[in-house]
Amino acid sequence: MGRLQWKLRRYKSKSAKLSPSVMSSSTERNASSQDDTMTQPTTMKHNDNEFITNAEIDDDPSGCASFDSAHETMIQVGADIRQEISKSLISNILLAMMLSSILLAWLYPKLGAVYVQPEISASWIAVVIIFFVSGLSMDTASIIHAGTNIKFNTFIQLFNFVFVSAVCYLFSLLMLQYEVIPNSLAKGLVICSCLPPSICSAVVLTKSAGGCPATAMINAVFSNLAGIILSPILIFCYLGVSSHVDKSSVIPMLLLKVALPLLAGQLVHYFISRE
Repeated sequence: MGRLQWKLRRYKSKSAKLSPSVMSSSTERNASSQDDTMTQPTTMKHNDNEFITNAEIDDDPSGCASFDSAHETMIQVGADIRQEISKSLISNILLAMMLSSILLAWLYPKLGAVYVQPEISASWIAVVIIFFVSGLSMDTASIIHAGTNIKFNTFIQLFNFVFVSAVCYLFSLLMLQYEVIPNSLAKGLVICSCLPPSICSAVVLTKSAGGCPATAMINAVFSNLAGIILSPILIFCYLGVSSHVDKSSVIPMLLLKVALPLLAGQLVHYFISRE
């Protein structure tokens, strides 16, 4: 034990006699070797038998670059999907509203049948608003041009009254032959095909499809006037059943629901365009 203490004191005395320059150079060598060790690219073996250097690790110290890129890509894809859905809803807003109305009527029938008063709101208020807005948004020149396009208007009338009714009549005969539908439903299909189109739906659907609302309105109004004579004739030719259309109710209805709101919209459009 005493010999060990003597050797320890001798080692300390020799260390104290070392010059400061030697200690400084030793310290510098140690620091230099540590710097070389830190700056020298080292390699790490990856799981897939590839080697990466610590320089590559320093470029991405968090190791999350790939994760951030994937996250940003997912966010962009989600934004694109939402944008496409919004565009689709806007371009098909009429269809979406119709389906929503049908669903709401199925869930709560009293809302439309009782509380909304459809004999007033649907038959008068909605129709008047539609034709007032149509007159407000259409130029008078486009209405005149649509009314004077005789060939195109004649084709539309022949298609609505002759072609559609003939195809529906042949279809109903085919369904009756194979006993797919009852006789009452077949007659109802033929009668509906002989009637003129609704003015309101013709204008709205044509406008939503990107067509010419002025042409649709002119032909819808003319079809309702011509239907006073043509519809009973067609029904008698197909079914052998006589029918009667109340002329005293059709013409005033067209004047009050279509002509007056359209004229009011055109007057407002004229004064706004002058300003």
